[in-house]
Amino acid sequence: MANFPSSFAAIPFNQAKQTVEGVDYEVGYTLPIGKMIFDEATVDLRVIGTHLAHYLVQSQAGGVVIESNNSVNPGTSNNVKDRINFKAGYQDGPFRLDVQARYYGPAFRTQTVGVVYAVNDVKSITYVDVTVKYKFKVNNGGVEAFFTVNNLFDPTPPIMANAQPGQGYPTNQAVYDVIGRYYTTGLRFTF
Repeated sequence: MANFPSSFAAIPFNQAKQTVEGVDYEVGYTLPIGKMIFDEATVDLRVIGTHLAHYLVQSQAGGVVIESNNSVNPGTSNNVKDRINFKAGYQDGPFRLDVQARYYGPAFRTQTVGVVYAVNDVKSITYVDVTVKYKFKVNNGGVEAFFTVNNLFDPTPPIMANAQPGQGYPTNQAVYDVIGRYYTTGLRFTF
């Protein structure tokens, strides 16, 4: 058995490559507005966002580089170019009102060369949540009552059928809300 290999070792090597470029930003401001109903009141404003300039994917060395910085095809990419969260809050003593808007900019089903859809454009969508809170003082602790409406205006997510059988709603569930409007209420206790 001279000159015959006695063993062979195969080591997996990931040659895939991803390059991501973009800008994340955050701006917040609290504005005191003086004595209101219960106490000194404030308004809180906050914006958090992302602008994705490039999301380049190469599956192997020497392979085709695919730009998917604004693609939301189910099961393959969740890369909306612009995402913005805006939150406005009003605090007056024990009372608080918060409104949050989540914006997902317009996108494409795919940007892969050779892949064609009858409708490749995906419209922007905004979800709005509203929360009302009130704090009651009880002895040395407290109780906070809250009521929230998530997805207040209940926009319909874009229809994007894919090849995944059994999927509940034909859209990209990693990006778009498929539950719809729902309500949450409860009490929080502090001791």
